Amino acid sequence: MKLPLIQVTVRRDSATTTPVTVLPHEVMILQDIFGEESVQEGEAVSTYDIDPSEEFSRLKSKYGDAQIEKVFGANEKLVLNRLLEEHEIKQRGRPKSTEQDEVK
Repeated sequence: MKLPLIQVTVRRDSATTTPVTVLPHEVMILQDIFGEESVQEGEAVSTYDIDPSEEFSRLKSKYGDAQIEKVFGANEKLVLNRLLEEHEIKQRGRPKSTEQDEVK
């Protein structure tokens, strides 16, 4: 699954502002940690391929079990899967032709 990577600026305190690049569903986690007003979402800077079956574990490892449950709630896996589908970059246009398609 391909998702956009978003450039985000996190104001950690009055003297520290940190630019980070995260997946879209991580913005709400950062907003919960640092406060909504301290997280400024910027532009998509790239794309990133993820394995949806491993993303939940990655988030728990990065932010901690309690933080993920706090942000996504009791149905955390279901909520995360819906967010992933919402932000997925869909392939546009005609799929690449196969050799068989070209020989007619």
